[in-house]
Amino acid sequence: MIDEIIEKAKKEQKTVYVFAHKFPDGDAVTSSTAIVEYCKAQGVDAHYVVTSRCTTFSKLYW
Repeated sequence: MIDEIIEKAKKEQKTVYVFAHKFPDGDAVTSSTAIVEYCKAQGVDAHYVVTSRCTTFSKLYW
């Protein structure tokens, strides 16, 4: 499925935005970041979008 998205994004010169679930945990952040990096490695403009506070990391850093 990701390869189909990448091919479509390349063909239509679109940006891919990756969203995790609400209040993402470490697994969600890491897997979403990995997808973004994979897209970028394939030549696609991709970004990870955070729509809510990541409570797992906010406990560690804030």
